[in-house]
Amino acid sequence: MPCCCLAATAPPLGRYREAWPKYELRFAVPGHDAARAGHHVLDLDSVAGKRILLAAERGRGDILQFARYAPLFARRGAEVMIEAYPDLVALLRTLDGVADVVEPETATPHDRLTSLLSLPMAFATELGSIPAAVPYPHAQQSGRRPVGGATCHG
Repeated sequence: MPCCCLAATAPPLGRYREAWPKYELRFAVPGHDAARAGHHVLDLDSVAGKRILLAAERGRGDILQFARYAPLFARRGAEVMIEAYPDLVALLRTLDGVADVVEPETATPHDRLTSLLSLPMAFATELGSIPAAVPYPHAQQSGRRPVGGATCHG
């Protein structure tokens, strides 16, 4: 467990490269779900021409946070698919370069599988290299609703 604690505390201290490999040890922590069959941290030099499935591992916030890496795979020539809960599918389909968004555990043909939460390690993310492209996912005009069900005109 000390490795996972370091993985949680090192990024705020600016020690990202030290944290990411330790964070991959989460799959060995009792009570944490095991890594999915075929999961591994991707070698970015091997993704061109491949179908990459970015697997959901935790909740909606983590999916939204780490989906920012999907366009980076597309720019490397990969066909990118993201797993997400049904209520996030339309939103995540607005990300540049995403070929499809599927529900978790859907039988989706792919060449490589990795967890969304493993992407910072794959990209050797540091504070200055966190993907921050704008626009990020955005609601389609037809899917926008006011909070609380109020009626909008205009």
